[in-house]
This record gives sequence, structure tokens and C-alpha cells, in this order.
Amino acid sequence: MSIDKELPKILIVDDSEENRIILQELCKSIGYNSEVSKDGRSALNILETFLPLAILLDIKMEGMDGFQVLETIKNNQKWKDIPIIMITSLNDSESILKCLRLGADDYIPKPFEPAIVKARLERSISNLNALKKERLVLEKTFSGSIKILSDIISSLNPILFGKCSKVRRIARLIAEEMNYPDIWEIDVASIFSMIGCISFPHEMLEKIINNKALTIDEKKLYENHTNLGYKLLNNIPRLENVSLIVLFQNKNKVSEAPETLHLNISEIPLGSKILKAAFEYEIATIKTNNMKEIKSIMKLKEYLLDPKVFSALENILNKDSNREIKEILVNQLITGMTFTEDVYTVSGIRIINKLQDTTDSVIERIKAVHSKLPIAEPLKMFSNKL
Repeated sequence: MSIDKELPKILIVDDSEENRIILQELCKSIGYNSEVSKDGRSALNILETFLPLAILLDIKMEGMDGFQVLETIKNNQKWKDIPIIMITSLNDSESILKCLRLGADDYIPKPFEPAIVKARLERSISNLNALKKERLVLEKTFSGSIKILSDIISSLNPILFGKCSKVRRIARLIAEEMNYPDIWEIDVASIFSMIGCISFPHEMLEKIINNKALTIDEKKLYENHTNLGYKLLNNIPRLENVSLIVLFQNKNKVSEAPETLHLNISEIPLGSKILKAAFEYEIATIKTNNMKEIKSIMKLKEYLLDPKVFSALENILNKDSNREIKEILVNQLITGMTFTEDVYTVSGIRIINKLQDTTDSVIERIKAVHSKLPIAEPLKMFSNKL
């Protein structure tokens, strides 16, 4: 079956060939191409190949009826926003109400009235376009807010932010390797993974960042930082999952979370397991720059990590070890690169940790420092694109 993805299409699902032909002609007359299916199962298979502008769905069909197809589509994250107009010869209000309860956008009675089909199709598509525009505005607002928060953390404590950036890089790569469904959650959780440490004394933060031994009191304080991070992030809309990832990043069992949080969760989130592996890797890089030695260290930590996450990490390390390191000047920095070594001024002041990513704010900070205190060049970098 050949499908032209460039043209707007309506998916017609009806077990009557006569009805399919009539509806195809109706769609064509109002400026839409169409794809047809004679049963519910094949309709779902078609949805795996392209997303239509809308679906005209018959209720009475052999095998999967229209109600079952409707429910399946609306329960699928990829398909749930597609407008669905039910086609029915059933005039009883109970069937119509069932369609609407299951998420149908509208219904059309048989026999078809071309003007009604046209009006209801165009209204459903218009509503979908309005929804997409509204979501785009919300996404930009949300992304902008997250960027502002991360920039504030970067300004308050650049070294702490640098550690989180290093964790974010490897956590994202692991998530991509595992086909994690919402990569942005891993990005945000990594950047805010240590937000509960922001008020710690400077001397303690230095120990944490450089993986130095903590006192008994400092250990207790540090072990609680993920609980603090959870409480801060859980108050922000859409960061509920992120807050859970941060909460469980240093825990081995759900029961280790404070009972006062009243969590309804049966197992540690996969995102937390990814974050834990990324932190273990970051600690290994503090000890050595040598990839072979890093792999050996991580092999010794394998028992601490989720097997699937560790397997993904191993794949990433094999790819990382084969990447070409480039030497560049400060004015050649662009986003999407990673420092392979610590960055110092000519006078010996460290300003960037190795394996930190370049972001707009990081590049601005480096250039600002360079204009007053020359930075030792060249910088050794590699691209984050494997």
C-alpha cells in the first residue's frame, strides 16, 4: 500500500464498499484525499504508517466494531488527538452517548448528507489545529521557564551545574539507547537532580562534586537532598514524573521514600535508574580520563545498576571511546559539544569541568571570562552526535 504523506488525508473505516466509495468522493469534493479500510484491525495497522487529519469510523462492523476501534485509538498516546467522527445508522441515544463517552468528536447519521459531512469534518480539523497552536504556546512557555530556572542554578553555583550537565549528557544518551519515551524528562531531571543541594555549605558541595569523603552529619544531609528536590519540583505543573525521578535516583527500593510523601508507586521509575547509572559514570570520570579505565570501574559497579540500563551504558561507552576529539578556540564554541578535559584560565583557575556540555549560558560565561582572564587554548571537545 503506497501512502503519500505530503497530502492531507482522511481515514475512512467502513465494511461496506459502497459507503467507502461514497465517503471517498465526499472527501475529494471538499479538498481531501483519503485512505480506506474495510475493518477495524486493518485501520489500526494503517495508523502505524501515517496519522490522518481525521477518521470517519463506522460503528457496525464485523470483528472489531467501531466502539472497540474508537476506544483503542483514544487510549493510544500517538493517536488520541486525531478527530474521530462516528458514522452510524443507529438512532438510539444510548449508542450516540457511548461514542461521545469513548472520546468521539462527532457523529454522522446514515444516509450521508454531503453538507453535513463537510461541515463536521472541517469543524473537527479546525478544533485540532486550534489545540495544536495552544499546546505549542504552552510548550514554549514551559520550555522557557525551565531554561530560566536552569540558568539561575548555573549562575548561583556554576560548579554544581557543571556536574549536573555532565550527568545529563550520559543520562540522555542512555535514554536514547533505551528508546525512553519522554527524553525531556531525563534532561530536566538531570539538570535539577541536585537542586536539593543548593543550600549546602560551600565546603560540603566541594566534597560532593569531587567525590570526597563526607562526615556522618554531611552524609545524612546529602542522603536527604533528593527528598528536598522532590518537594520543590513536585509543586511545578508537568514535573510530577520528573520529581519522582529525582526522588528515587539514590534509592534502591520504593519503601526507602519517606512515608510522609504518601506516594502511590509500586516500583522505582526507569528514569531514576538511568540517572543513578549516569551519576556512577560521572564519579568514575573524576578518577580518570582513560576510557578503558572508566569501563573497568563501571564493570565493578554493575551490581548496583539495573541490568538493562547497564547494558545501554556499555553500548554508549563503546561509542564514546571511538569519537574523534577536536581542538578548537573559545570563539569556535557552539552548543551541542562536550569538554573532554577541564578548562582553565592561563593563570590556572579552573572554570569548567570535563564532560560538561556547551549550552548558550555556558558559552556566554566562558567568553565573558576569556575577555578578562585569557583561557588556555585550544579546548579539547567532541560533538554530542554519535
